[in-house]
This record gives sequence, C-alpha cells and structure tokens, in this order.
Amino acid sequence: MSDLINAVKRLGRVGGEHSRATEKLHEAARTVAAVIKEQVPRHVMLPRGYCNYGLEHWSGYDGHGQLLVKYSPKREGEKPQIQFWIDSGSDWTEQTEEYQVRFNILPQSRKGSLEFAKDVAEGLLDEIAVFLETRAQEAERAASVLESNIPA
Repeated sequence: MSDLINAVKRLGRVGGEHSRATEKLHEAARTVAAVIKEQVPRHVMLPRGYCNYGLEHWSGYDGHGQLLVKYSPKREGEKPQIQFWIDSGSDWTEQTEEYQVRFNILPQSRKGSLEFAKDVAEGLLDEIAVFLETRAQEAERAASVLESNIPA
C-alpha cells in the first residue's frame, strides 16, 4: 500500500513539473516568434516553411494578431498543410476553444514548440536574416531600375 501512495505522490509531483516545463517552453517559443513577427512581413514564406500569418485571413475571426505558422512541405497539386503554429502575439489564445472548433486548428502543441526550438537552435533566425537581406537587396536593385526610367 505504501508503494501505491508513493507512486501517486510521485505522479502528482512529476505531472506538475511537466506542466510547468511545457508552459515555460511555450512561453519561450511565443517570445521568439514575437521577435520574428516584428521583423518579417505578413504572408511571406520564410525559410523552413514558416510564415508570419495574419489572423484576419480566417473568415469570421473578429480579433487581431499573428501566428508564426510552419507548413509541411508542399506536394505536387496539394495545398500546403499547417504542421504547427506558435502564437506571436494576438488575442487568439483568449478565444482558442471557439476558433479551434470553427477552424479545426489545434492548440499550440508541445511537439510544435519543441520543433520550433530545434529549428532556432539549428540557425533559423540567421536563415531568416539572410532571407530578409536578400529581399532588401532585390528591392533596392528594382527601385534603381525604376528610378532610372523616370523622366526628368
């Protein structure tokens, strides 16, 4: 009987530690996603299948904000599918249950937060910086071409 009591106590303690660690993981992921959100334009595909997605694209959503979405690799003739999302600063999480049902969106998951952390550890932020630098250079070159063709 004492073994059972100890096992129940241990399960309660470990379950609480797991919940706190998972929430800490989600919060860290949201913080990094918010930094990305501030630096990249909405609805532009980023390295590794990420996209800074504006919530206004979901019909009927009356809130505001953005999610950092990771899409699965696109197969020929198929629409890309959302693999997971990280809340990058919105009122989405306050209304999650209603919108999960309406739009069939799963909540921010532990698996998604772990994969996001892995991508960040493997250089995602540097890849996004290089991507943005390349876009800025392209815009500068295109602006120069256009400006050189403006009549004086």
